Amino acid sequence: MRRGTVVSVLERKAIQKQDAIESWVFIEGGYKGWLNEERVFIYDHEVQAITASNMMDQ
Repeated sequence: MRRGTVVSVLERKAIQKQDAIESWVFIEGGYKGWLNEERVFIYDHEVQAITASNMMDQ
């Protein structure tokens, strides 16, 4: 997935890994699958995500 791509988060999961908890999100939109939540920015509304994506292009 490229920087600035806007997708929908369908599900969130926390997974215990040794002494840490990892958060994962299941996304859909041009790509469908699980991503580590540390690698994505999550916004409350699509308009906020689109605005942020457009700012990344500048």
